[in-house]
Amino acid sequence: PFKDVYIHGTVRDIDGKKMSKSLGNIIDPLEIIQEYGTDALRFSLISITAQGQDVFLSKERFEQGRNFANKIWNASRFIMLNLEPGVARTDLCQFVKKEDLDITNRWILSRFYTTLKNVNKYLDSYKFNEAANLLYSFFWHEFCDWYLEIIKPQIQLKSNQVVMFKVLEKTLRALHPFIPFITEELWSRVNPGAGLIVTNPWPHIQEDLIDKKVEAKMGIVFDVVTVLRNMRAELEIQPHDEVYAEVYC
Repeated sequence: PFKDVYIHGTVRDIDGKKMSKSLGNIIDPLEIIQEYGTDALRFSLISITAQGQDVFLSKERFEQGRNFANKIWNASRFIMLNLEPGVARTDLCQFVKKEDLDITNRWILSRFYTTLKNVNKYLDSYKFNEAANLLYSFFWHEFCDWYLEIIKPQIQLKSNQVVMFKVLEKTLRALHPFIPFITEELWSRVNPGAGLIVTNPWPHIQEDLIDKKVEAKMGIVFDVVTVLRNMRAELEIQPHDEVYAEVYC
């Protein structure tokens, strides 16, 4: 009765043996849910199940899903604690047209829509693990590690407030199929009165906000910061010690 059928690879243990009750090497999903959480189980399985490949499973593989769920929760709480009243009702399209956004906000919006575009492409071709890992990388590394850290000193600026919130709520919608329970709980706090996240539409692509030049410029900034951090570590310079540096383009 099904139009499309998705067949995953064989599930094996960490030693490559096929999981079976007779061999006694199965992993009970109820135990994983108890220890790591339902979302962690779901996301971890999706992220490691590639087309045409067997799945090598161990309990440790579920730590990534648990850590990601914790990251989503903590980042969302941080944003809500610093969010000014009324920001949620701002229309992003109208706001972007009126405001002259700085490069950091233009970069994160571009990266979100670029990521979402690729997620859509992977979902259409049933590459669920690629879609999940793209969202993981965007949220953890680009949105949390870079964007939120950059705007922290000026987090109360209206432009930072609007973009920070809009990227969060759109990312929660995109993550919902992969991590349904925590995103639904956070949605009720992030967007009270907006109904269930599962009944809200999938984010649509705003092509005019994708700017490859801005992405490339910010990429250079991140490369420089990364090199400086690595040099500090190699030279054993303490984090609180200020140093003088010159960058030659």
